[in-house]
Amino acid sequence: MTIFGSGEGRAAYVAMDDVAEAIVRLATLVEAPRLVDLGGPEAMSRNELVAAFERATGRPIKRQRVPRLALRVGALALRRARPGLASVMGMALLSDDRREVPDDSALRELGITGRPVSAYVRELVREGDAASGS
Repeated sequence: MTIFGSGEGRAAYVAMDDVAEAIVRLATLVEAPRLVDLGGPEAMSRNELVAAFERATGRPIKRQRVPRLALRVGALALRRARPGLASVMGMALLSDDRREVPDDSALRELGITGRPVSAYVRELVREGDAASGS
């Protein structure tokens, strides 16, 4: 697992099914808001996400870290030659700083109970084990 920066930046992952349902419900509103900040019910850092997979699989996961300095230098140095890669590195740097994330209030206002990322991780690992016959 590649971890950019410290891995402590927070994200409130939202299940694709929850996003799709939110879009359908928003499309049916007479006066839908112009901007909706969707967040999942569980905020997690990249380090916590890897730990959740380790707990679910019962196995350690190798981490490859990209230091913040490498992201900063890469974002600047590659700006002209590889703008797409420079942008990805810059976004990774910004994401690593993020501590405040949207919660699931927008989903709840639409009548949707969001799926926590930890539940999704457990489900994903169970499905993988079932598919491999483990």
